[in-house]
Amino acid sequence: MDIVREFGQRMRVARGVAGLTQSEVAARAGIHRVTLAEFEAARSSPTVKVLARIAAALGVQPRDLFPLQTARAGR
Repeated sequence: MDIVREFGQRMRVARGVAGLTQSEVAARAGIHRVTLAEFEAARSSPTVKVLARIAAALGVQPRDLFPLQTARAGR
């Protein structure tokens, strides 16, 4: 699975755990609901600043929205 799809799935799960709708998360993050839906569906990716606002709206750290990497390339 690619990182964009994984990010969208993790964001959707975090939103469910927080008991929030897309509209609520979008309002808290200062973005449109449609934009958030695009991120969750892996059709678009947020900037780092927007990522930080989404994570804050969800009550998680930005790193929690990405898969763990067990090894770095080139090591």
